[in-house]
Amino acid sequence: MVCWHTRLCSKPCSRPRRSLTHSPPTSSVAPQNRTFDELWERDRLAKLGREEADASARAQMDAARTAVLDRQVRGACAAQRRGWEPGGLLSVKAHLLSVKAHLLSVKAHLETPED
Repeated sequence: MVCWHTRLCSKPCSRPRRSLTHSPPTSSVAPQNRTFDELWERDRLAKLGREEADASARAQMDAARTAVLDRQVRGACAAQRRGWEPGGLLSVKAHLLSVKAHLLSVKAHLETPED
């Protein structure tokens, strides 16, 4: 038989020898273990709370991003139905040409001599 103290620090021990399966005395170790266990559990719960908060924040950001994208898609579809493509150079050019044609017709109307 080997004393538990001898197994831990490899020093000769004058204490009575115990079996290998015998645990160290609980009077000196248990309060430290309880304190460590309490700190460990507190840290674990704090980490779990942070992870849940992060997951919730991620879900809210995903929902907000999805809402913005949905709004943009709806706007693009509505503009396409009206014949516009937002940001498209051809649609802008076509719009400017129609405005120019309208202004030329107004100018021509104003320049016609009155009888």
